Amino acid sequence: MSQAVIAIELRDSVTKVSLIEEGWGIISTLETPTPHKTTRAAVSEMVRLIIETASAKSRGSHAITAIGISVPGVVDPPTGRVSIPEIRGWTRVPLVQMLGEGLDESGHDISNPSTVKRARAQQNKSVHPEIFVFPRLASMAAAECAVGSARGKSNVIFLEIDQTIEAGILSDGRVVQGGSGFSGAAGWICLSEVFKHGYESAGCLEIEAGKASLPRRAIEEWSGSQNTMLGKLIKSDPQHLDAGTIIRAARGGDPLAIDVVNETCRWIGRSVSTLISILNPESVIIGGHTGVLLKSFIDQIRSEAGIWSYPPAFKECKISMGSAGENAQLIGAARLALTRKT
Repeated sequence: MSQAVIAIELRDSVTKVSLIEEGWGIISTLETPTPHKTTRAAVSEMVRLIIETASAKSRGSHAITAIGISVPGVVDPPTGRVSIPEIRGWTRVPLVQMLGEGLDESGHDISNPSTVKRARAQQNKSVHPEIFVFPRLASMAAAECAVGSARGKSNVIFLEIDQTIEAGILSDGRVVQGGSGFSGAAGWICLSEVFKHGYESAGCLEIEAGKASLPRRAIEEWSGSQNTMLGKLIKSDPQHLDAGTIIRAARGGDPLAIDVVNETCRWIGRSVSTLISILNPESVIIGGHTGVLLKSFIDQIRSEAGIWSYPPAFKECKISMGSAGENAQLIGAARLALTRKT
């Protein structure tokens, strides 16, 4: 009998549930707006979508062997409780327990192909497979291992560069969460000899290489000249200056923009070298909205990382852009759940 995994992607705005087969093909996907009234309402919607997915004809003869959930927050390793700052009420929520209870109460046999309503007391095993929950960026890293730029690897770091800078870390295919689930706060990597204002609230790397750093640095480095496109924009309309505009200007050859982007890449490269030297990954994947925009400058990041990294570890590590696609969280959660199950 072929096997499949149910993967859940929880976001502030939407909840997605997919049935994913062993080769990481997506058989079906359902989605619904994420309820914000209570955590129980959000879990009830997950239960409903899981039952619909397991009952659909598209399931065929697949046995569902695990349920993996990707969440945009912190998963406490000892308890599995989930905290999601951007969703009201999601503080130390026992998500696995609540979802398991909801599925048990439904009476549906999620695991086996012929879904039948039966009382749990009449069954010799649970009505649903084991449930696992993972941080979002760990799921992204796992997706890169399954279908993306780190395919076939098991020691991988997914570095997301956006308004914040965070990392998902896999070691031997397992999620590295730390004692309290806070591992991966890459924005707090210290690379400066001088402590600057802002480091105390966002971290050194985030201030120096996050999304907001590019327009700030462009304005700081602008000499007042309007001889460049970026200079004209700073002079006439600095409020509309953003990271994307600066990176596009650098790709177009604007000297000021090139200087700003190169400095950002140096900060990122040095942070990558720290991760490589400490964790010895096989692959470091750059992602996130701002990270993706820096694709044309990946060689600068690699070069800077190579200068500062422990040489043997750098030699064994591939630095590349993410390529797992829009379903990365779902595929990654499925892969991690299947790994934990086996």
